[in-house]
Amino acid sequence: MNRKNVLIIGSGNRVQKTILPALCCLPNIFTVVGIYSRTEKTLVFPDGKTKMKTITDTGKIDFRYIDVIIVAVTTENVPDVIHSLARHRVNHIVLFLDTPVLYMKHIYTARLFSLFKKVYVTEDYIAMSITNVVKRIIQAGSIGKLKQIYLFHGGYKYHALAFLRRIVSERYISTMIRKRVSSAISKIHIRFPGGTCATIFEPKDYTVGRLLIVGEKGFISDYPLSGEHAINITYTFKNGFYSGMNVSGGVVEKHRISNPFYWRIIKNLSDEPLINCIKIEGFIRLFESLADQTLQYVYSYEDGIYDGAASAMLDAYGFFVDARLPLFQQSIMHKLISTTKNLRI
Repeated sequence: MNRKNVLIIGSGNRVQKTILPALCCLPNIFTVVGIYSRTEKTLVFPDGKTKMKTITDTGKIDFRYIDVIIVAVTTENVPDVIHSLARHRVNHIVLFLDTPVLYMKHIYTARLFSLFKKVYVTEDYIAMSITNVVKRIIQAGSIGKLKQIYLFHGGYKYHALAFLRRIVSERYISTMIRKRVSSAISKIHIRFPGGTCATIFEPKDYTVGRLLIVGEKGFISDYPLSGEHAINITYTFKNGFYSGMNVSGGVVEKHRISNPFYWRIIKNLSDEPLINCIKIEGFIRLFESLADQTLQYVYSYEDGIYDGAASAMLDAYGFFVDARLPLFQQSIMHKLISTTKNLRI
């Protein structure tokens, strides 16, 4: 397999703490050939050895030798980045955009996506191991028909929506309503077309965040909880770093991180919280699925924009409503987003 050359646009915390570590775990598949930033700086890679001076002028980049571009900048700056890239020949390049992709006021920027070979979203939540394990348990019927999902302080806006839609296998959300319990606590009630409901408890605090998934005959939790047909997920650690998960109760299995480079990289990321280690593993799986062309964990830009728009409307109005259009396979919001692909450049 020929290694793919990667250009990263952005040099902030997301790049240094999550994206670069994941790419450094896949040296036989990807090579980071450049990092673009608005101001010049020297970045030290998580392997502790490699140093790279960032590029501040896209005119100095030879796009002929770039296979993948990963954009990790503020959402407000994404349109400027896309317009800048569109001035070059990029039809052979796979583009990754970070969530929430685009603000609705910039939705017409999506018309430029057709210039690229493919456009995906770096939504690590759908590639995290816990997402895969939970979905597999539900599909196997181990807890019966899915009824309710609770995210206790462990769900954040569009990331949470991507996770939930992946779990329930739904393309759109029927209703979403935020209810204030107090000045500090709120609940987001979500209903999906198939009848499954979800509740997200805010504020987000990943250090204490927990998950409970309830079916007709059992449940899944990532904290100790006993009961009939209970399935418990516990996180495992090696030398103080996240190493995988154990599943016990109605389903028994073990998951361990098998990437040999993970341990060399993670030890150089001191004091990394559990959630970021899980995200790094998610990115590893996402990028591997791109390389082997299974695309199992890649997320479409339409879905990324959908999650971002739904979250923005919830923040602005306290609710979000969507429905499937008669005679169409799409919802109203998806139809609105998809029309941008047909606009002429």
